[in-house]
Amino acid sequence: MTIEAGLTQLQVDVAELADESQSLAKSVTSSLAEIDAVKGDIQNTHNFVDSNYQAMNDWQTKHGTVTFKNLQGQNKQVNTLSKLILDSEKINPNPHVMSKAQFDALRELCKQQYAGSGFVEWGKHIEVNNVHEAINEGFYSHINTSDILGMARANDGVGKSRSFYPVTIVDGIKHKIDRVASDSSQVFNRTKIQFPPAPDGTKTYDSATGVVTEHASAAEAFNERKYTTPIVEPSFVSWDAATNTATFSATSPNGPDFSTGKSTGVVKLIAVVESSENSIIELRDVTSPNGSAPLITSKTLSEGEATSIEAEYTATTTGVYFRVPTPQVGQTLKIHSFQVLTSTESVITSRKDLVFLETWHEKISDKDVVYPLGNVQYGGTTFDGMPLDLSPSGIAQGYSAFGEWDTVTTGRGHKWTTLTDTQKKKFIDNPENNIYYDSETGELIQVRYRIRVVEGKGDDWEQVTADRSTSKILNVSMTMGYSNSLLNYLRFRGSSDDSRDYYISGDRVLYGSAISEEPSLWTEGVGGVIYGGKAISIALVQRMNQGAYHPTYNPMGTRKWNTTGTWANFAWYHGNVSAAGTAECFKITEGNPANSEDHGAYSNSGYISTSRSGRSDQYSFYDAIYAGQVEDLRLNANKLDVNQLREESMRKAVAGEMRGKGKVPFTFVMPLKQSTTGLVNQGWVCFIGPDSPINFYTHPVTKSIPRTAGVPNTSGLSIVGSFKVGGTVYTFDEVRLHVTGHQYIYFKLTAGTLGSTSKKTKVIFSLQDSYKSTSEFESLPWVDIIGDPERIATTFPDGVVGQWVPQVPDGTNKLYSLSEKSNSELQTQWTDDDGLTWNSGILSTDFVSNGRAANIPIGRVQLFNYETSSNFTERSNNSVVVGDVGDVHFTTHSNPAEGNRLQGSLTGGIGKANADPAQTFAPNLGEYKFLSSGEFSEYNQYSVKTGEVPLAGQGNDSPAVKSLSTITEKDGLLYLQLHGAELKHQPLGAMHTINAGVAFDYTKGELAILQGFDNASFNVPVIFLNDKAMTLSKTYFNRATIKSDGTIVWQSGLVDKNLRVVTSSTAWGDDQVIPIVNGENVKTDLNGNTVKVFCHHTQIPLGIASN
Repeated sequence: MTIEAGLTQLQVDVAELADESQSLAKSVTSSLAEIDAVKGDIQNTHNFVDSNYQAMNDWQTKHGTVTFKNLQGQNKQVNTLSKLILDSEKINPNPHVMSKAQFDALRELCKQQYAGSGFVEWGKHIEVNNVHEAINEGFYSHINTSDILGMARANDGVGKSRSFYPVTIVDGIKHKIDRVASDSSQVFNRTKIQFPPAPDGTKTYDSATGVVTEHASAAEAFNERKYTTPIVEPSFVSWDAATNTATFSATSPNGPDFSTGKSTGVVKLIAVVESSENSIIELRDVTSPNGSAPLITSKTLSEGEATSIEAEYTATTTGVYFRVPTPQVGQTLKIHSFQVLTSTESVITSRKDLVFLETWHEKISDKDVVYPLGNVQYGGTTFDGMPLDLSPSGIAQGYSAFGEWDTVTTGRGHKWTTLTDTQKKKFIDNPENNIYYDSETGELIQVRYRIRVVEGKGDDWEQVTADRSTSKILNVSMTMGYSNSLLNYLRFRGSSDDSRDYYISGDRVLYGSAISEEPSLWTEGVGGVIYGGKAISIALVQRMNQGAYHPTYNPMGTRKWNTTGTWANFAWYHGNVSAAGTAECFKITEGNPANSEDHGAYSNSGYISTSRSGRSDQYSFYDAIYAGQVEDLRLNANKLDVNQLREESMRKAVAGEMRGKGKVPFTFVMPLKQSTTGLVNQGWVCFIGPDSPINFYTHPVTKSIPRTAGVPNTSGLSIVGSFKVGGTVYTFDEVRLHVTGHQYIYFKLTAGTLGSTSKKTKVIFSLQDSYKSTSEFESLPWVDIIGDPERIATTFPDGVVGQWVPQVPDGTNKLYSLSEKSNSELQTQWTDDDGLTWNSGILSTDFVSNGRAANIPIGRVQLFNYETSSNFTERSNNSVVVGDVGDVHFTTHSNPAEGNRLQGSLTGGIGKANADPAQTFAPNLGEYKFLSSGEFSEYNQYSVKTGEVPLAGQGNDSPAVKSLSTITEKDGLLYLQLHGAELKHQPLGAMHTINAGVAFDYTKGELAILQGFDNASFNVPVIFLNDKAMTLSKTYFNRATIKSDGTIVWQSGLVDKNLRVVTSSTAWGDDQVIPIVNGENVKTDLNGNTVKVFCHHTQIPLGIASN
């Protein structure tokens, strides 16, 4: 039923109500007629005047019934005027107010009209350089205003929406979202979503208990123990508290013993130490110097080099002994940092905040207040010409707060009982205020809403959208929350004025689609019992932090640095800055050189009003929220034509307008020693700890790496890394652990093999997902690392944010290819002396070749900082197709707006086209088959046919991709589904002649012209698919034929694996099919190259499925 039909029915209901009122009116008229008859009798019979005169007065002034006497002397009971009016109001005391039954009927009509709960209109947005950044339709950031996002833009707003403000449907009820925390002086910014301050390093989160603890300082939060007084044996070692340094006066094993400040049990420690001599250090579990106490870990220290030590262990005491087994007299051991936390405890230095809309039904009389639009955060001073009160009826501020952190936001409304009847009618008559009458309770009800912003406990939210597919844990109730534990569930607030966000016993929570039965709707409940409150998700927002930026210790920081004895304002790489751990990045100081302890993060930097940032990318300030930090969770509530949706979504995908999310990798440095392995012939290299066994299963860096070593032909985790042995640089692209041997770690070389050398080395490898890389962005602040792995390990012994580029500088001019597609110039820093001194600058990028041509000296370590777009698709299973099958898109373009971003998301390849056509659509040629369940058949004979590649050959080794678009449905939501294959270009260079009967030796990819064969069809150019030495007789091809794509087929039906005839499609080696797979796989193209094939879905749903 349409809305128009619903309104028609509503008019019928109103007409019926009018009939009842008319009937009552007739009763009144009838009574008046009877009275008139009595009055006539009075006039005719003077004897009855006295008795009926009093009755007439009582009828007008009293409540109940009165008795009249007619001319015949009979008594007549008549209802008084006030009772007649009351009887009429019993049907509806406010005839102009919609009844609950009518309100619910209209809600059901809306549920039929729309696909589900979400946004009917996005509202308008704005984009102005250095002021506003558009996130999506109707959603934008204020990058020069602290901690705020905007929705609804009046007067100067742009976008497709028919209204400047958003309109939502939540469980069938429309809500106009306007004036949220925005007062009447805000002509343009009509909805301002406020956020809590960025992390400052003073809060810790315990994942075992769900408890967040706020500490007095960052040092207390990190449990920095270097400032405590250790136990030392004065005969062997002395302690200088001013410099946190132990000095050895004897060669006997000794060192300082610190209290951990924690109870016994599983703990993790982080220490940064520096020795004045090459030395070994042992960390032992004991409260006083004792060399036989249990060993926690040991490490080799290089002279004058600050070295990080991390370990997780089961503490049997509350102390740690820093023991040097063979000290030299006069040797010093400086403790730059020593921190101990429980194994489940962490300092919050990176955080995501969740935004959602919460609605509920509330009696107006409960608080004696009415709110415009039902918006309890309404900031306007007037509504419909009526003045509004701040905190009407003395309502607590928490009722309007965005979250428990918000002690400022106060909504404006009006005390109901002080409104005149005319003013009340104004509120009631406006349907946008969502007021109805409940006859069962005899109360006026208003449906109200607030936008909530919940401060996260870190980056790893468990459930932020209601649909089943987003849950990281199977078979859970999908309760909105940071993790799947009670204390991390979010509390439904509703009519409460308690702004607390997280659950405690007795609270109600928000259940997802398994309970709400809508993929986009959260519903209030507890213990499986459902109540009337509802919610829809809006956004998840990544926050920067208030600490000083450092690429090793605080990649999410924004401040600059102070150093002792010098005025402030330094970048991380300045010679006076010597950061020694994360805690130091959060020591906020003023920059006064007269204060010898005034080193750390410079207070007057890192936020908008200072105009000073310690970063070299697009995220300058911690209090700004940039568009690239926002994951848009809003869903379109309108019913969508899936074929139109497919075409529009594919257009956006090609144009690079789809939003996604991704992480910046961290490159770790790990001292290791090469060991033996039975997998040498498969290209694997095995390593163990350099001095003592390392348990790679529990090590914080490697504990999440797959345990598949020892299983031939089983892949590990794809990474980029390198090490140097015997002066030779080796690179690898996979890592895995042994299935049982916890002390082994394996890397697979990109080329060649390496037998056991038993040599120590420092291995560098870049991990996309690790405890150092939890933050996610739509626009990534990427870092590429250029350099010899040995030099990188020396410059950044504790690792560095970014990805290593496997091109080692050799002092010649060459193109350094960037690892991701650059959308900006390169902000760069470099060192030629292992980090003692640095230089910085801005470099241009060749946006076609996606690189930088440069002569980088041998030994230099250089960082390239640039902006790149995240992937917006992810590998997924082949799923049910909804609607028609789209065309095939081909691209090798260098422009992100012409398929380049799509290609990167699907295959990781970067288009570098320098010749047109470089991207286009072509019809799919069918021959696919659908299963009864609605998915493509995965049998090879039903692969999708695509025709020849309609792209020009590229002269700069530019890869390509072809992809087929469909719409798929998962858990009630719609996604773009893309099946496709990677294409590799094979330049057709110079050709040699091969004569029949003459021996030859060719390598894969080379071309030649055959000559002298009896079957003249084969005296043509061919391409070699393998390395091959062979002799072909003149009759060799007599029983062979050539297919249109150049494939040579023998009479037996077998395909020749060594040769292919050159055709127009040879350059791309494309077999003109798209195989249907789950996730990702590989195939061999016609030129013998291994190429990726895939099934991807968009990360973010496109809309809600409807029948």
